[in-house]
Amino acid sequence: MARRPDAERLYQARRATLTARLINQAGLSPESAEMWVIAWEDEAELRGRSGWSVSFWDGAWGWIEKQRAAS
Repeated sequence: MARRPDAERLYQARRATLTARLINQAGLSPESAEMWVIAWEDEAELRGRSGWSVSFWDGAWGWIEKQRAAS
């Protein structure tokens, strides 16, 4: 039976996936992608999302796109 990923590993995997997507699809530098991921983490916390919930990263891409377009 496969081992279930713990919450921290799942969080870090989804975080890394978003960072890679920002670099590869949006053409951001690694530093800029990291800045936007941190901004999403702050925004999600303000929205009351738990970092350990599955839905934490839902909406991150769309929110970042909107914020980038507005800046």
